[in-house]
Parts: sequence; structure tokens; C-alpha cells
Amino acid sequence: MDIGLLENLDLTRNEAKVYVRLLDESPAPLSFLLEKTDVSRRGIYDVIESLSKKGLISVVQKDGKKCYAASNPKRLYEIVREKEHFLDAIMPDLLKRHGSFKEKQGAMVYTGKSGIKTVFDMMIDEGKDIFVIGGQDLVYDLLKDYFHRYKNKRISKGLTLNILFRHDTHYDVQVNQENANIRFLPKEFRSPISTVTFGDKTTINIWVDPMSILIKSQKVADGFVEYFRMLWDISSERGRK
Repeated sequence: MDIGLLENLDLTRNEAKVYVRLLDESPAPLSFLLEKTDVSRRGIYDVIESLSKKGLISVVQKDGKKCYAASNPKRLYEIVREKEHFLDAIMPDLLKRHGSFKEKQGAMVYTGKSGIKTVFDMMIDEGKDIFVIGGQDLVYDLLKDYFHRYKNKRISKGLTLNILFRHDTHYDVQVNQENANIRFLPKEFRSPISTVTFGDKTTINIWVDPMSILIKSQKVADGFVEYFRMLWDISSERGRK
């Protein structure tokens, strides 16, 4: 299996190596782990201590030797739930602190795929209709399966997507028809930049080396919505066939 997946559950790469090896063969002595995992002798003790604290391995005796055994993988569910309980406890304070920022106008920059996902999640949380100028294939290629989950959330919350695709977009707009008003910009509109407006927020987006600049200003948002409506009137219902 791809041990990198376990790193998403707050295990280090060495912890993931040792745990997966013990799932395959438990109980096992220290010498076996050193041989099969390529973890250094100095590092293996830290890994064993950490996995023990997380409840993912235990110490057993086999033929009079100290060995280590993997705990049931369902323990990983418990670890995630424990983190959720901790997050629930501190969330009110985090939201209060974030609220003090939301009252102000300002701009923030989000980068990378994770940053773009954060912006898309923000669109859902805002709960307002969405206006896109310059929709293009790159965003769907970038977000892949996430985009479909986002689309389902948008539809379930009753949010309307108003989108002006670039004329050369190949994306199958049929997938995105529900709760959506779609047109295609004139051929002359070839900007690699797209904008998204929702509520009092507007993002300026670049999908190659992804970056999204978020501007919080009702005046700016109103201006982009007005610009959207002007472009809507000169756009067509069909793009590239």
C-alpha cells in the first residue's frame, strides 16, 4: 500500500513504515524492524515510543524475547475522533478570532491546490450565489474529484452558479447544469485569469501554478457582478462544439 496515505493521518513516514510492516508480520523483534524498514537504530526507538503512545503498537513476549505487535487498524479511527473532539473544544475561540477579521475589508492570497480548495469551501460557507468570469478547463483538471463533491454541496445548499466560460473550454457543461446559468464568452476573451464573486468576496484566480487572491469588499464585489452582467449580454449559449 501507499504508506504516504498514512502520513495524512499524522504519522511520520518512518512510523508508517514500521506500523505497516508490523501489520504484515506481528509480533516482531527490533532486529526484524531494523532490517525490513530501513529506519536507523537511533530512529527506531523514537518511532516505537511514538507508535506506543498513539496506541498503534504494543509490546509482547515471544520465545522470551521482547517483540512488537500492531494494534487493530481501527485504532486510527479513534485517533481521528480524538482530534475532532479537541478541535470541537477550541473551535468557538478560533471562530471568534476569525470573525474579527471578517468584519474588515482586506485581501488574502491562497496558493497551491489546498489553497484553492479552501477558497472553494469558502464559497459554500458564504451561502450566496456565485458569479464566475472566465471559467476554463484548468480548474477542473486541477481539482478533479474534489470539484464534483464541491458541485454536489453547492447544489444541496441551493446556490446558483452563474458562469461565463471561455469560448475554448472543453469541459462538459452538462455535468454542471443543475442550478447553473451558463454562457460562453466571445472568442476575443482569452485571459488566463478568472474571477469569482460570492457575497462580499471576489477572487482573482490563476490556475497554472495555482493562486487565488481574495478581496473582501462589497463595493468590489458589486462592481464585478455588474461587469459579469455586461459580459453576459454579449456572450453566447454555445462555445466550442
